[in-house]
Amino acid sequence: MEAAASRLIRLHLEVSSTYPSGSVYFEGSGTAMNGVGRFFRVLAKEKQEGAQLLLKMRKSWGDGALVQSGQMLSPEKWNTSVDAMEDAVALEKSLNQALLDLHSLGRARA
Repeated sequence: MEAAASRLIRLHLEVSSTYPSGSVYFEGSGTAMNGVGRFFRVLAKEKQEGAQLLLKMRKSWGDGALVQSGQMLSPEKWNTSVDAMEDAVALEKSLNQALLDLHSLGRARA
């Protein structure tokens, strides 16, 4: 269970630090793209808040190393905003799966 919680926290931290690159990449590059930049900025803030909440909860569980996931946004391979959104969806799927894994472990122990 500790590893699953660590994975979820690590993913939130990684995503909250990589989504700003999407914001910078798109903001200022055109009116339509500014909206995509704002989208990534809002997501970054949400994920940072989620990571902070999870870290606070974790303090009551004990201390341990966070598990690396290695998945990040790659602006250098984006040709369109659709490419960026596809990367973001993949990251969100990873976060969802980590949350589902943690939930399953919690239910099994209940």
